Amino acid sequence: MSFGLGWIAKSKPLLWCLITYFVANTSYSINTYVLEKTTIFPRSIVFTILVMSFYYSVIMLSKDIPDIEGDKAAGIQTLSVRLGPKLVFWTCVLLLEMAYGIAIIMGAISPFLWSKIFTVLAHGIMAIILWFRANSVDLKSKDASQAFYMFIYKLLWVENILIHFVR
Repeated sequence: MSFGLGWIAKSKPLLWCLITYFVANTSYSINTYVLEKTTIFPRSIVFTILVMSFYYSVIMLSKDIPDIEGDKAAGIQTLSVRLGPKLVFWTCVLLLEMAYGIAIIMGAISPFLWSKIFTVLAHGIMAIILWFRANSVDLKSKDASQAFYMFIYKLLWVENILIHFVR
């Protein structure tokens, strides 16, 4: 039923979350109940799932901010239309900052010194860059909102590289 609702909603992020959830729970059940083995989730997998969940939630929420006028004209009740672009924008920024906070904490408790230093430093720098960039966005400008949305994708690609160093 959840896959059907995801398909009806035509939301790729929702479908991928459902698929990921299904695969993770199925593998857990198979290992625990069929093979009688416990599933071990390494720190790097937990980190990736947590941080990427924040990123994809932010992408899903922020995609409608640049096109709020078109959504209003078409009668589409997106979160940006309902709550306003400013609240949705700052919610997205705070969600990403929370993701960086999680990354910094997970990096700080790493048993590997090189991973600890690299993870904490890299995510701290990204958090600062995000904060300064967010404070310079004019939400009344469609171009500025779109540029920030594309900036989130740049942060995502940097994160895709950084996750390989989390231990």
